[in-house]
Amino acid sequence: MLALADDGLKDAATGVRGWSRKADVGFQPIGRRLFYLAVNRKVDGKQTADLTLERWTGEAEAPFTPATVEDLGRQEATPAAR
Repeated sequence: MLALADDGLKDAATGVRGWSRKADVGFQPIGRRLFYLAVNRKVDGKQTADLTLERWTGEAEAPFTPATVEDLGRQEATPAAR
């Protein structure tokens, strides 16, 4: 059995924990705590998506933040989860 981390937001009714972040089109880890998140939107009646590069923070209220130049320049390999 795999024990899950006791992190993130906690649903009072179920006790289930996790994080909330919209990425309804896609979610791709690329290493060093960096992820591409894709979010749907509509432009002139046509479906499209916005792709952003974000860094995992592990914070319950804000699990991701936009990646910075410093994030891209990191040489050390760090795990995707804290």
